[in-house]
Amino acid sequence: GQPVWQGVVVFGQLLNLLAVAAWYPLACRLANGNRWAGVSAVLIAGLLATVPGFYSNWGRYAQLAGQTVLPVALWLSWDLIERRRFEWRGALLLGVSLAGMLLCYYRMAFYYAGFVAVLLAVEWLAHSKGWEERRSALASLAAAAGLLVVLLVPWILQVQGGVLADRVASGVVNQSPVQSLLIDYANWRDVTAFVSLPLLVLAGLGFVVALLRRRWLVAGLLVWTALLAAVRAATLIRLPGANMMMSTAVIYFLYAPVGLLGGWLCAEALDWLRARWRLGWLAGLGVLAVAALLGVRTQSRILQPSPYTIVAWPDLKAAGWIRQNTDPGASFLVEGFRIYGGSTAVGSDAGWWLPLLAGRANSMPPQYALVERPVSPGYTQRVVDLIALLEDHRPSSPEGEAALCAWGVTHVYIGQQRGLASFERLQLFAPEDFEGSPAFRQVYAQDRVRVYAFDRGVCP
Repeated sequence: GQPVWQGVVVFGQLLNLLAVAAWYPLACRLANGNRWAGVSAVLIAGLLATVPGFYSNWGRYAQLAGQTVLPVALWLSWDLIERRRFEWRGALLLGVSLAGMLLCYYRMAFYYAGFVAVLLAVEWLAHSKGWEERRSALASLAAAAGLLVVLLVPWILQVQGGVLADRVASGVVNQSPVQSLLIDYANWRDVTAFVSLPLLVLAGLGFVVALLRRRWLVAGLLVWTALLAAVRAATLIRLPGANMMMSTAVIYFLYAPVGLLGGWLCAEALDWLRARWRLGWLAGLGVLAVAALLGVRTQSRILQPSPYTIVAWPDLKAAGWIRQNTDPGASFLVEGFRIYGGSTAVGSDAGWWLPLLAGRANSMPPQYALVERPVSPGYTQRVVDLIALLEDHRPSSPEGEAALCAWGVTHVYIGQQRGLASFERLQLFAPEDFEGSPAFRQVYAQDRVRVYAFDRGVCP
């Protein structure tokens, strides 16, 4: 019963919790059932790492939802691979999980494939599985893949012929420049902003100890992470979809492998203490408790209203006024800027949310609506062209008025953030751009929010 803008925030916090807790079963399985590994992994990922808590600022809930389903899919895959016979129920569960994961976030295919590749290598090489066992595992995975394809068919048909499909295909026909690759990998210099250096050292130590103890799958977590990081480089060999992977997407996911490696090492350390000192486990538990308290303190300071806030309280007041004082057929020009080399665009203040906040049309749809398949041919280019035109011409200029006439605009909205809700801080238009223009009349002004009525009498 909550309004959608509040529902998004609440559901995002549920995802923040689940995206960490969902790794508990996999962490326990990696440690042969040692539950302290699960507890430690959840503590590291949920309290000590900056992500996924930082998603509260980004609102990148599509990726976070995919990362929530991923550990379920990985656990089911591991279970099927270890079975000695074909399991149709397990295959059914895995197929549904994979479909849900990919429909939330299509890049999760790389995350899943990397782990399963490491898992198969360990299970079949290190453990010397027989052919019958391998055949049963492959049959179960194949059945899950078949169901996955069936469930994805409606989505594939929807995106076919859209910008998203073209971008995936471009990984085949166009070789990515080396310079672009280097720029992308330069993001790794900021990795400690999301996973601190002590946590990275802890994970590295876990990798070394796992190697010494021949725990190949635990050590393989680092290999899995390296495979994810290498996907972007695969654009040089034209791997389909590799151009859609970014180093930042891997960095935002590091809490999972770091948490698993660190959690496993903590469990091993607790066992070592318990075997040599009667109260050793209490000392280890005390360390974990102190770490948890420090993590709570860190998480309590994680929100950064600037520059991430798009909708502020004055925008909600303005949205209520718009509902009551404008025609339901009104259409608003809103702030935005171009991204991805000018191929698409996004909003940069609360005007982006007007369809949800006030039930009114605007000039800036959700970005995925542009990169999948627009409702009408050429719509994406029209949005981009409008932004490009307003970068050079004021809305009150003859060129701007002509564009607004063509779009059917009746009002202009400037939000509390004034079009600066981004790191680019590119304001498309300001209140000064409408001063002295007879075609625009200010009808709402409170705090920094402005609403202008556009006189369509100037249109042909």
